[in-house]
Amino acid sequence: MPLYRALELCPQLTVVRPEFPRYREASDRVFAIFEEGAAAVEGLSLDEAFVSLPGVSLDEAIAFAENVRARVRAEVGLTCSAGVASVKMVAKIASDANKPDVSRSYRWERKRRSRAAARRSTVGHRAEDAAAR
Repeated sequence: MPLYRALELCPQLTVVRPEFPRYREASDRVFAIFEEGAAAVEGLSLDEAFVSLPGVSLDEAIAFAENVRARVRAEVGLTCSAGVASVKMVAKIASDANKPDVSRSYRWERKRRSRAAARRSTVGHRAEDAAAR
């Protein structure tokens, strides 16, 4: 939300001047943690990245994400969320699904919600059967 809109909605809002050098320092420390054990790190902004872990199982990828989250909290003092999936967009959705400070995997979410999602759609019983697999 832009600052002007926040001030419109909440005129008593206290605005604190940003400290971008501190943000950059924290971001560099977090990205250094990402890079340990990753094949590649694609930074999207100061606080978001895709981490490539080719050749690892889903369980290994989830363990990597949990380790990163624990290290970021311990070493940098920040919380972070992680989404684990084989496709970037799905990983992003998994990460955003329950912020802050969570890890999610696509397979777990698919198993847990597939039937309910299929029932909510209008595509019929064939889609529900496919979603259940």
